[in-house]
Parts: sequence; structure tokens; C-alpha cells
Amino acid sequence: REKIIRCGYHGWHPWTQPGRTGIPGCYRDLTLEVDYNDLDQIETHLKRNPGQIAGIIVEAVRDHGPQRGYFDGVRHLCDEHGAVFILDEVKTGFRFALGGAQATFGIEPDLATFGKAMCNGYPGSVVVGRRSVMAGRIDTYLAATFHADALTIAAALTTIRTLEEQDGIAHQWRLGQRLMDGLTRIFTSASVELEVVGFPVLASVAPSTTDWARLRVRFIEGLIARGVYMTTHPWFLSLAHTNADIDLVLERAELALKDALT
Repeated sequence: REKIIRCGYHGWHPWTQPGRTGIPGCYRDLTLEVDYNDLDQIETHLKRNPGQIAGIIVEAVRDHGPQRGYFDGVRHLCDEHGAVFILDEVKTGFRFALGGAQATFGIEPDLATFGKAMCNGYPGSVVVGRRSVMAGRIDTYLAATFHADALTIAAALTTIRTLEEQDGIAHQWRLGQRLMDGLTRIFTSASVELEVVGFPVLASVAPSTTDWARLRVRFIEGLIARGVYMTTHPWFLSLAHTNADIDLVLERAELALKDALT
């Protein structure tokens, strides 16, 4: 089996960007894209490609997260059609929980990918999974310059231990909720159609309608000009952030929005 069903952002390698400029056309034939929370699309591809789907990879959380029963449905479809269920936890791992979003939402993948927060900025990533799946693939060829990078391994172990000892997950959720609540109050007070979407550890500012998209851009530009790095991408918090940091962001957010409206 060679075909993959994918959902979400999984990086920039050719199989993740079928149809983009510079990507060979064969990847379009092997990589089938579906929308998040849409089981019907997955089932349609499975039925149209019987015995050809090797795996289904889904980003763990997008926007407002999984609808009730979504990942149970993915698990069922993978089992029914003999495909491997892969969960992309690169963004959510060690943020939603030490066990990732799969621990938070009760997701049961065959394989999962982790990176980013796991190493606190060092370039590390891992693939983990069921022994029954991984043991059969020890013949898979992988090579990289930094495969034996002990520094990144040490960073990962230290980061995970620190998150455990200092209750780092709860800290990120707590500060993220303060930031979400504060921004929501600012937007409501100004009667603008901007909203904070997502989860405290993975949230972003979005326009309620496309008519307000330009205001969001001006608001974010105002924040950046005031030394607050925020983009349209979901934010990430860490143990290094404090309540004082959140207060400062909210203070500057009020000024940025005021300028954006003038």
C-alpha cells in the first residue's frame, strides 16, 4: 500500500503539500487530503481506493478541536479498512497534557509524532507507537546528520522532567485562559467582531467574518510594533511566561486595538 489520507499541517515535505508549485505530480496521486472532523470524506477515499490506503494521518487539534466521536470514527475506519492511524501531535504534545492531545481527548492511534515543546526549542522529534506496528518496520531506512545528537535527547529529557516537577502543563493552561479571557473582554468592550478561538494552550485571534479580517491584521501589526510577538498562527506558552507577561500583553493589546480602529 502506498497511499496516505492526510488532514492538517504536517510540514513541508513533498507528500504533505501535493499540488503545490515545485512538487512532482505523483504526490497528488498518493496523498489524499480531507477536512478536519469530516468522517464522510475519509470513508469516501477508503471506498474509492480499496486495499490501497496505507495510513491516515490527522493533526490532533485544529480550530475548536475534535467533534464528539470524530477520532473514534477514524479509529473504526482504520480498523475496518486495514489502515494505520497516525496522530500528528507535533503542536499539541506536552502542551495539552504530558500524554498529548490523545490523553486529553481519549484518542487511540497506532502511531504518533511529537516535537517542538518536547525539546524546548532544540531540533528534536520522535515517532512513537504500538509495538505491533513499529516492530514490523525495523527494515525501514532512515538517515540524518543529527540522528545521534545526544544534546537534543538531553534537552528532551530535561524538558519533560521539568514539566512534571513544576506542573508545567497546568501553568500553560492557566496563563492561556487568562490571555483568552482578557482578549475577549477587550474585543467585547470595543464592540469589534474579533474572537479568540481554540484552546488556552493553542489559541489564536480570528475575525468573526471576512469583513473584519483587515482589522485583525492591523491589530496584530500593532502588537508586534509594541514588542508582543503574535501572529495569525496559534500561540504557544511555556513555563517561562508569567502572570506579569499576560498583564503586559493585555495592556498593549488595548492600545493596539485602539490604534487599529482609528
